[in-house]
Amino acid sequence: MRSMEHWAPIPLYRPRLVWLILMANIVIFLLTWLAARRSEEFSLVLLRYGAQYGPLIAEGEYWRLVTPIFLHGGWMHLLFNSYALYILGPAAEEIFGSLRFGAVYLLSGIAGVVASYGFLPCALSVGASGALFGLMGALGAFYWIGRRLLGDLARLHVRQMVALAAINLIIGFSIPNIDNFAHMGGLGGGIIAGLALAPRYEVVWWFGIPEVRRRDPRTAGWMLIAGIAALLLAVALAFSWLYVTGGLSC
Repeated sequence: MRSMEHWAPIPLYRPRLVWLILMANIVIFLLTWLAARRSEEFSLVLLRYGAQYGPLIAEGEYWRLVTPIFLHGGWMHLLFNSYALYILGPAAEEIFGSLRFGAVYLLSGIAGVVASYGFLPCALSVGASGALFGLMGALGAFYWIGRRLLGDLARLHVRQMVALAAINLIIGFSIPNIDNFAHMGGLGGGIIAGLALAPRYEVVWWFGIPEVRRRDPRTAGWMLIAGIAALLLAVALAFSWLYVTGGLSC
């Protein structure tokens, strides 16, 4: 089957939000870095700014399920994640649009934090890696959904996303102090969010000329996203209960 990109343009969105997220990550890192240079250890600054730390989440600081997504533990951490966002983000936002891209990014990041909270409850964890793995999962989900229309292009991209995620997970398991639980949680969240929010394309013929039209998921997709968000909160509450009752401990 010949791929659609050879004979009809695919309508895409213009990336905007990804650049705001990238700038926000840089600005927030500079604020934490300057604060650490003035008076405190960097880890203490990260903790104050909202790093994932199980004991504090268990005490009710559930905003820490979100804030770690925008924090980074050092210059190399920031540069690596910024480069990954620069590569994956525009492609994802072109496909999903700004609102859906933001939902995928945030939900994947939260899924990564919740996974880290459950499996590494007493670790100090920060970074956008869970959200970035989520973008890999969402892109893979989109191309899997569109494999009949996009043909070989879709199958190639699915293989690329699977290989990229697998390589990064292997690297994560090979290097100490890498939070691979956050990576796996973000990847799973991104796949589910991608399946819920990915646009569907169809071909309409006008006097023998093909036109590709985009159909964005509406109520059902957003209801699934709301359900996943509620489930993640419920899982975090369950982890807190286990922590308080001694099921999770340092």
